[in-house]
Amino acid sequence: MPPAPAMELEELVRFYNYFGLTSAEAPAHERPDHVTAQLDFLHYLCFEEEQCGDAADAAGNYRRAQRDFIARHPARWAPLLVDRLAKNDAHPFYRAVGELAGHFIRREAAETAAFD
Repeated sequence: MPPAPAMELEELVRFYNYFGLTSAEAPAHERPDHVTAQLDFLHYLCFEEEQCGDAADAAGNYRRAQRDFIARHPARWAPLLVDRLAKNDAHPFYRAVGELAGHFIRREAAETAAFD
C-alpha cells in the first residue's frame, strides 16, 4: 500500500507523541504509518489501559484513544488491504492474514465505538 498522505502521517506522529512515543524507538526502516507500527501502538494502548487497574478514568482515556485511533487509521486502510489482496490474487496465506487483520480491526472498532 502507498504511504499515507502527509497530513495522515503527521496525525499518526501526533498520536504517538501524545503518549510519549517517538520514532526514535522504532526500527530505522519502519515508517510511522506502517501496519506493524499501528498495531504496535494499539497494543501499547491496550497494555496501558490494563495497567490502570481500578482507575476507571485513566483506563477510559486509553480506551477512547483506541477508539479514535482505530477509526482514523486502521479502519480506513484495512478494507482496502483485504480488497487489494483479493484483486491481486495474493497467496492464500497473505489473504488470510489480511482478512484476520481486517476482522480484528472491525471487532475492535465495534467494541470501542460504544465506549465514551
